[in-house]
Amino acid sequence: MQAQKGFKLGLNGSLPLGENKKIVSLGAGLDVGYMYPLGEVVDLGIMAGFINGFPETFHEDVVLNNLPYVQFVPLALSTRV
Repeated sequence: MQAQKGFKLGLNGSLPLGENKKIVSLGAGLDVGYMYPLGEVVDLGIMAGFINGFPETFHEDVVLNNLPYVQFVPLALSTRV
């Protein structure tokens, strides 16, 4: 199936849960990946991304100042049979 091979591009959004919602209000990210066919049955892939968490500005009627953005770059390898 040709639709499963080649470059992949994705956008994502997130809402924090638990203790994280005191620090981050929303998150947004971008993922880029590539699947390489090793044969007719097996594919090998790599994926990288960037995720940014926007700082919370209000907490229990108090304006919060100078909270940092939460950012990270996930990396992944994958196989498909």
